[in-house]
Amino acid sequence: MNEDEDEDRAPKAVGYRMPWHCWGKRKNVPAEAKTSPISQPSPESRPMTKTKDEGMAEAEKKATAEAELKKQMEEDARQAKILEENKKKEAERKAEAEKKATAEAELKKQMEEDARQAKILEENKKKEAERKAEAERISSLSLLERMREEEKGRIDAPLQKVDRPSFESIEEEMGSEILRSGSLLHKEIGNQVLSAGSFSDSAIADGDIREYSGTNDSNQDVVVINREDDSFNGLYLVFDGVSRSTLPRQWAEILAKKIINERGGLQSLLDEERLGKIWKTTEEEFEGYMERNRAKITDGMMEWMKNSVPDFAATTLVALEIKDNHALLVCHGDSCAFVIKGDEVQHLLPKEIGGHVSSIRSDMEPSIHGFEKAEFEFVAGVDIVLLTDGYSDPIHKLEPVAQRMRISKLIEMLEGADKEKAMKYTKRMISEGDKGFRFVHDDMSYLIIRMFE
Repeated sequence: MNEDEDEDRAPKAVGYRMPWHCWGKRKNVPAEAKTSPISQPSPESRPMTKTKDEGMAEAEKKATAEAELKKQMEEDARQAKILEENKKKEAERKAEAEKKATAEAELKKQMEEDARQAKILEENKKKEAERKAEAERISSLSLLERMREEEKGRIDAPLQKVDRPSFESIEEEMGSEILRSGSLLHKEIGNQVLSAGSFSDSAIADGDIREYSGTNDSNQDVVVINREDDSFNGLYLVFDGVSRSTLPRQWAEILAKKIINERGGLQSLLDEERLGKIWKTTEEEFEGYMERNRAKITDGMMEWMKNSVPDFAATTLVALEIKDNHALLVCHGDSCAFVIKGDEVQHLLPKEIGGHVSSIRSDMEPSIHGFEKAEFEFVAGVDIVLLTDGYSDPIHKLEPVAQRMRISKLIEMLEGADKEKAMKYTKRMISEGDKGFRFVHDDMSYLIIRMFE
């Protein structure tokens, strides 16, 4: 488009707008029209003019909106603060409720414990009252009534059979009687009576009354009797093997054989030279026995256990020798001898028990100073009772009157008893006892000799 054409298209006068279809048809447009045309803006670009009142109204409206917004924000902040405070109060309430619940639970637990303790205390008071009442009742009974009550309500465990380990048997001295576990002896000659027996600890626990031989007896006690025919003259040896030694019963059987072979009776044990000879020959035979049987002792053991097996044996001894009416008691260790005449215990060996228990050991030559002795006349009315410590310890600790009562009961139950009766009495007095008195859990051996009026 050239300048002339542009001029033809411009408006012709002020305030006049040429229709678009007339543009380009007019020529020679005045210069004023070219330089200062008056054009009318479009409605979209035309500036809006407001009155003074409209501006003030709009400003008030804006201020009102801002005030309302500020007020709303302040209200929102207030509500948020209230919500936060409510949350805090709710948390405090819950914490207080939990604290209260915990305190109530602890109080309830304490009350239950107090009630339980009160119940226990009440039960103990009741038991103590019953015990005192029973003690008063028992104290009012006579000795015979007490003994009869012991027999009431007794239930014994059924007798059982068990197997024992097997060892080489000790050669016995001709004419000797050896009582091992389950062996009992009862003899009556004229006005004299002899009863003896022995039970191992394990046999008592099992109620086993079988008679064991020297090869399979676990009993560490042994009773050896060597007497003249049709007479009670002779030797009565009651051994109690020491459990912390090895093969103590076999050691005791060999020792018994050597004492009998010495032919000097119990006096041989009271003579230093003869005692040394007896011990030496016994030790030599026992050493060979140990070597032959060591594999059986340690069978199944671990190597370190085999090395810990003791190389010695030990036994206590309480022994009686009768020659017509003369009697000699010898004691070494804690097995006991009671000599009773009438209502009195006339002789008691050992005189004291407790503390260290002496024994006759295979690795230590004994001295005559380790023996106690008592001599007396064996006449009508005299009872002699030899007991290993399972029977004797509880009796030894009693006062003389109580000793006499307990020995009388023991004689009554064991003299002439068969194996089952003797076992039941022994087992019962170990497990149940009698009003606080009971025998000690151990191998148990007894020998009773009495001369009637």
